[in-house]
Amino acid sequence: MINPVNQFVKFSYDISKGSMATRYEKTKNVTDKVYDGLLDKIQDGKIRIKDIEAVTADALPEKKYIKIVRLKNSDEYEGGCDYIEKRGDYIGQEIDIATNGKTIKAEALPTYMHELTHAVDTLYNPKYTAKTKEMERKNLYDRKFDRCYDNSLYAEEKYKTESEKTELINKRKKEIKQWLAGRTADEKITSIQLAKAMLESEVKAYHSEAMYAKKMQEKGFKLPEDQYVDGEKAFLFKEKIQLLNDIGKDIIRRERCKHAKALAAKQA
Repeated sequence: MINPVNQFVKFSYDISKGSMATRYEKTKNVTDKVYDGLLDKIQDGKIRIKDIEAVTADALPEKKYIKIVRLKNSDEYEGGCDYIEKRGDYIGQEIDIATNGKTIKAEALPTYMHELTHAVDTLYNPKYTAKTKEMERKNLYDRKFDRCYDNSLYAEEKYKTESEKTELINKRKKEIKQWLAGRTADEKITSIQLAKAMLESEVKAYHSEAMYAKKMQEKGFKLPEDQYVDGEKAFLFKEKIQLLNDIGKDIIRRERCKHAKALAAKQA
């Protein structure tokens, strides 16, 4: 079943077409424009929400709805990005960030750029949204998914040696297989594809946050140290993406073997 993605949460094909690398460059072009525009809007160490929304809207190649929302769990998270849903469909995106309702602190700009990278990346890659809707339709976006993603895939890893790193990866592999247990092969592949896409988006977002944080520091802004996190090293994103790829390939291989044996049995 095809999951159509409406025009509210994707750019038109003429804008988004191209390779993954090309789409990533387009995403960076948008975030660069937003960063440059917002840097000029900083006054007394703050940026007005209405300026953020206006500058963001002007930088997009096509009109889309991206709303700034007050972050609810500021003690646990620095920011977030999600769809805005109405009557079972997506009508836009929201970026959650610490705000008093009117402004954000200038030091929160790299965090905003992190979340904006997610939003724009999604607009250029509608397959992410299609896969999310498919997961929801199949009731696969459940607590097991959240638990595995939050505690295993998006877990910050602590290790000192390559041996410890290998042990961590093997542990995560076991946890991923436990998450997928009991699902059909099709459900497993769908789940893996979405998890992989989410991690790939995090790689881009952490790179974006660190890059803009460095630019701000070079201009004299004092920023929290955690805005320089090397996401790939801290979370082992690339290793986990490869792990998901390997598990997915193994599932497909097993299914092909199963079908081949079934076909041989019929012909015997």
